[in-house]
Amino acid sequence: MADNSALAEDESSGPSVCLEVPIDILFLIFTYLPPSTLSACCRLSKRTHLTAFDALYRHIRPTSRNILDLIFRLSQPFPTASSADGAPELLATKVHSFVLSEAKSSFDMYLGNIQDLLPKLTRLKVLVLDLTPTSAWILPRVGWNSDEGNVAKEPAFRLKIFHCSLQYDSTLGDFLETQPDILTLIVRAPVVTNPLPVLPHTFLPNLTFLQAPWRLAAALVSGRPISDLITWHLTMNSARDQSPNTNAEVVAYLEEDPDISCLSRSTFDGGLKRHFINWSFLSVQGPERLGQATPGLVRLSIDADGVDPSDESPGRNCGVPNRPLTIHKIA
Repeated sequence: MADNSALAEDESSGPSVCLEVPIDILFLIFTYLPPSTLSACCRLSKRTHLTAFDALYRHIRPTSRNILDLIFRLSQPFPTASSADGAPELLATKVHSFVLSEAKSSFDMYLGNIQDLLPKLTRLKVLVLDLTPTSAWILPRVGWNSDEGNVAKEPAFRLKIFHCSLQYDSTLGDFLETQPDILTLIVRAPVVTNPLPVLPHTFLPNLTFLQAPWRLAAALVSGRPISDLITWHLTMNSARDQSPNTNAEVVAYLEEDPDISCLSRSTFDGGLKRHFINWSFLSVQGPERLGQATPGLVRLSIDADGVDPSDESPGRNCGVPNRPLTIHKIA
């Protein structure tokens, strides 16, 4: 019994330590605390309340069970803060990262609610949308305010990281055009815009990490400081293995010979450094062409799905003579 009492005393006194820690140190500590502990810290004192409260809403990861309740709470005013025009700030302005990463269809019935919330996340830096591929319509648009039905002259937020399972179409392209500060872009669904429009260098000019289908990757590498690239491209044989009824438009695209020389046009110091590519695409292009396009490459990872694990040829044949290169075969 005594041991249990001592344990309870230790646990209850834990948050009170926050009262003696400088605020700037608390800010760092609160970054790693779970929501339950942050809630307790909010109630400790006025000194810790604001810092703990900010941390509690800084990183939001809704589930399909709590998303409606969370959207409602984020849309409420934060009583102790006001915006520049004197209006109460919404709790949504506390959010720096917003992550939806359950099964893609889990949030389908809430897409309209999510669309209404996104423009309110004015300090958002990280956005992850693992949604049905055709859901790009929920993204905020410059030129339209869903609440008031009028023109929005500036983007709702300025992202640093954007990760989505949305297919790349004109809607997603229009959204990305308003996000010049993005450093990391992950687009895991196919490109459906055909042909892909020419993307000016003012489109995502600061991009350093890119994961995307080859068509989008090829359009973005040139003129941008990309050091890390994850990409894939289906060849005719691999596409027919996956879907014997591949339609004519896809066949026409797959029969094209992709120009991988664009990889040499990254503006990162020394060019592309790390590259992940699927084996079927690399086997068609050949390691020599890849070597010519990526003279500064230091790490090559190969998606060897469908390759016999005992066959070492993918690793053996991809080396570039006189090049210190680390090769990883991902089965």
